[in-house]
Amino acid sequence: MPYPTKVVEIELSQSIPTLTDLNGYRAVQALVRLHGVPIASVNAPIEQDTCSAHTLSRLILDQHHDAITRQLLHNGLAAGLLPPLKLEALLELTPPARTNWPLITVAVCWGDRTIELSRCLSAIVQLDYPNLDLLVVDYASPEPAPHLVKPYSTVRYLHESSLSWVNARDRALAIAKGEIVAFPSSDAQVERGWLNAIADGFASNPKIMAVTGLVMPAELETDAQWYEQSSTAQGFKPRCVDSRDFGQYLPVQADSSLANIAYRRSLFAQLSGFANVDGGDLELIRRIVQQGYLCVYEPQAIVRQCPPRSPEQLRDRLFQRGKLAVSQITSGADGSQSRSLLVSLVKLFYWHLWRLVRSTIHPTVLPRDFIWAELRGSLTGLMSFVRRSATDTTQPLLGTTVAAPASQGHRCTPTKRIAIRSIELAQPLAPLDDLSDYESVQLYFTWKNAPIAQAIRPTQPALTLDQLRSAIVEAVGLRLLDLDRSESDAVLAARVLSILRDRWSAPNTPAVLPPEIAVSIVVGTCDRPDMLRQCLASLTAQQSPRSIEIIVVDNRPESGLTPPIVAEFPGVVLCCEGRAGVAYARNAGIVQSQGEIIVTVDDDVVVPPDWLEKLIAPFTRVDVLAVTGNVLPIELDTPAQCLFEQYGNGGLGRGFARFEADRQWFVQSFPFAVPTWELGATANSAFRAAIFHDPAIGLMDEALGPGMPSGVGEDIYLFYKILKAGATIIYEPTACVWHQHRRDRAALARQLYGYSKGIVSYHLTTLLNDGDWRALLTLFVGLPLYYTKRIVLRLLGQTSYPLSLLLTEIRGNLVGAWALWKSHQRVRQQGRSTPYLPPSQRSLPAPEPAFSSR
Repeated sequence: MPYPTKVVEIELSQSIPTLTDLNGYRAVQALVRLHGVPIASVNAPIEQDTCSAHTLSRLILDQHHDAITRQLLHNGLAAGLLPPLKLEALLELTPPARTNWPLITVAVCWGDRTIELSRCLSAIVQLDYPNLDLLVVDYASPEPAPHLVKPYSTVRYLHESSLSWVNARDRALAIAKGEIVAFPSSDAQVERGWLNAIADGFASNPKIMAVTGLVMPAELETDAQWYEQSSTAQGFKPRCVDSRDFGQYLPVQADSSLANIAYRRSLFAQLSGFANVDGGDLELIRRIVQQGYLCVYEPQAIVRQCPPRSPEQLRDRLFQRGKLAVSQITSGADGSQSRSLLVSLVKLFYWHLWRLVRSTIHPTVLPRDFIWAELRGSLTGLMSFVRRSATDTTQPLLGTTVAAPASQGHRCTPTKRIAIRSIELAQPLAPLDDLSDYESVQLYFTWKNAPIAQAIRPTQPALTLDQLRSAIVEAVGLRLLDLDRSESDAVLAARVLSILRDRWSAPNTPAVLPPEIAVSIVVGTCDRPDMLRQCLASLTAQQSPRSIEIIVVDNRPESGLTPPIVAEFPGVVLCCEGRAGVAYARNAGIVQSQGEIIVTVDDDVVVPPDWLEKLIAPFTRVDVLAVTGNVLPIELDTPAQCLFEQYGNGGLGRGFARFEADRQWFVQSFPFAVPTWELGATANSAFRAAIFHDPAIGLMDEALGPGMPSGVGEDIYLFYKILKAGATIIYEPTACVWHQHRRDRAALARQLYGYSKGIVSYHLTTLLNDGDWRALLTLFVGLPLYYTKRIVLRLLGQTSYPLSLLLTEIRGNLVGAWALWKSHQRVRQQGRSTPYLPPSQRSLPAPEPAFSSR
């Protein structure tokens, strides 16, 4: 399930801190800055109520070292340094401070009395911007209420009796003192450097008439807020928009435009004010670019806004976003633009419908009802546009042609001419301001008069110094550090990363799972006494500081073979489950267990003495609900055992690299099924006991697994449910067990036949229980292609895997559906497992753990 996330900031010009007191949160979302410039956002796990500096630095450098390096290179060029640059010097470089800041009026239009105005004002008055005029326009109060701003001596107050944001903004423009007027939402909290970034945005080009910024969540405490932030992404790359690409991109998100936007006040001497329509800012921006001016998205201008806390509020927000998306496309459109208008609308609704179809095919990050809410909003907006077009001759219906206006004012007509300019990197940079007759400019960057890179940029109608620096950094990249190419690309990249790690890496002090956390180990067995004896001998020899409960579940109690083996190990608990099936057996052990963590192993494995602590170590992270480990062969003495190692590229093993799977991994496998079999198996796995009481997860599915006609699948379906619930599973290869493979060919064939039935049963279960239609494409396309490839490779002699075993697997696939039906029939006859209850909720007091390694 989505979970509470702590929202923080990390400034790389300072030491990366260790975040503490995070009780109640399950993750950290950090906005990463370098000298105030936002670089990226990272999500970090929490261990023992702490997010360590080591974890943060590792994630930041692993995911965003390229972005950090680009910003350092940009800072060096902005400081006037000439290539080749020295990365060590760039790390110590502080960007020069600007001194001539224009007067900016910040107009907060307050129209919702449920919003706490003081939070917005407190953030604004704490800005270090030196030339600020702060104005509050109150159109929420029925009578003037100047006491609202009394705590803020520098704030001007204006009461607007009309309940209209348009009138409130027009009044603000009329009395604004600044040449720039910024309109933050009254429920937004501006970040440090917000006004500085807005001022820089306008200063880069006099034709820029609007600057918008990044809107980030102020909190992520509820599921609805998590879904909201996962459905929006504005990014950290600045962009400039004119009339040529306005139809493809807007510098504002449809529903965040009111939260973070600023205009030149001189603009309104040429254009009428705001329109009282849906997406008023969007309509104004369209008029701006139609007149030949520019709009800029500047991610350094950050405000934080509280996303909707409840599902109902989020549905309303998404509905409005859908309406505004149509307004974004249709505002100001006329008959001469009918074709582009139609294309944009088709793209919009294709995107909506594709998301809706995907959510129907399989579970997605954003649930289907939220996707549908946004689609309904767009449909409502489209109907409103059609009705307006039918009655308004200035906004005709799609397909209607009208004569274009005689005059287009300052509208730019693309010339489709490309300028050519050469930039010598050994010389100081200068802006390119002679490009007004060109649509774009082809830049050739030279070093010692030899071309080394190129880039093409729109002119708009000049190329500022900042834009030129960005083009150089993007085109030349790390070569700015080594223009003579004394190092290969790979060596240079490795050296850069090493320098960054030396600067920001923090010592690693691994979190340790408290010894008070008890563990229950559940071992299912079915008449394999010799293997069980070896398994229990290794389990009772574990080196662990905690109490360990070992439960052996006898899945064939009538044979009497298991009790004598268990009796050899005092303290090991024997549990009987007469209903055949691994899922029945494991569920019986889980239901009887007392531990906070439940470990499952098979009776045919042997574990090293330090296995348990390695397996459960990742549970220091609160977002981790399951851990799996590696399964290696204890012997390869027979041909059958060697053949099993060829099955699935390594038998039961999943390699030697640690990896994680989460909700994103769960959804990104589209169009094929999520490959949960890559996560390992319950022959070597551990779970938080609480998941078995969670209705979204629960116990293992009794219709799946060995001992049932379906063959296998109980473990990978449990992994599926955990990931679907939004949790994390970690594969920890150092926690390995040694497995006794089948020694003879007949036993191997039976095992693979069961596996092949089980994989089909698993896919059908996800289809029937979870509505995951990816299963059908996997069954009818993925599996046939998989076996066709394997057969072709065998016929070509590129593999020694026998055709007879391939045919055995295919036979298992073909009877998988029937086997699943038979398994469900048996479950209906024998009943489900007893539900799991936490020990604290059971009627009898919990006994002491039967076995302790201490």
